[in-house]
Amino acid sequence: MNEKPGQFEFVSGNTTVATGDNITYYSNVTVPYSTNLFYEGIPFEMLRTYERNPQVLVSVDNLPAVCHNLTCDLSYILPEGNITAFTYTESTKKVVVTGVGLPSDITNITSVEFAQSLCTVDTSTLSATNLECTLDQEPVCGSYTPILLSSLGIIPNLSDVPAITIQCTIASVTPSTGLNLLGGDNITITGTKLPHILKKSNVTLKFSDT
Repeated sequence: MNEKPGQFEFVSGNTTVATGDNITYYSNVTVPYSTNLFYEGIPFEMLRTYERNPQVLVSVDNLPAVCHNLTCDLSYILPEGNITAFTYTESTKKVVVTGVGLPSDITNITSVEFAQSLCTVDTSTLSATNLECTLDQEPVCGSYTPILLSSLGIIPNLSDVPAITIQCTIASVTPSTGLNLLGGDNITITGTKLPHILKKSNVTLKFSDT
């Protein structure tokens, strides 16, 4: 159908009278979409669906993984609880975290980290508002807040939780004289609170030229 057809109506005249019970008159106008009977295809990228558990592709070591019940889905879960304050005692290397909705079961805590050191949790102190742990090694200098990782993800710190600054000390630098201006000297720096892993730290060294 290449053009819009004209309107039509049923006319009852004197010579041809419409008779019957409950006579109903209908009229229609057909408007063609195009010059053919096929509609244009809808590109797939224009389609969108809302899913609470969208399906994902999972691979382990570049090999496709088979999920439980053949369902590989992803759930969007809001973080539970938050950290409202914390303290750090340098003499005991103890970190005390207070907050709201904290994990009260050790099985729900993946890790606690502060100043680039893992922290061993004292299970007797666990509650929804309190957590105490002891650093496994010396802290690294810098400004830090605790990182509490639970089974549902990282528990956020409130924006007004101030960071605590750990200071470094340098005891010696060897060699400290007669350095090659073109580089190539191996320098040994000793001190306290220095980084354990350089890949996790941004270190800048400046030498005075006296």
